[in-house]
Amino acid sequence: QAILFGMAGMRPQLDGSLLAFPRPPAEGRVTLIGYTFRGHRIDAHMEPGYCRIDRDGSCIYEGAPKRIRVV
Repeated sequence: QAILFGMAGMRPQLDGSLLAFPRPPAEGRVTLIGYTFRGHRIDAHMEPGYCRIDRDGSCIYEGAPKRIRVV
């Protein structure tokens, strides 16, 4: 839960959407693979100053960490 909701910042919304606000580690890399939300597979790859969010195997965001609508 700490990785999913803390570091990856996954936030299910009341309207059924999913937001992410990634907080990458200060050092090293963290990867979350296979989080399933409403039939979608979500992967998050994080390292200092960078994140990549994939939905169903396709990149939907790559760059500096910021709030992202995932689903």
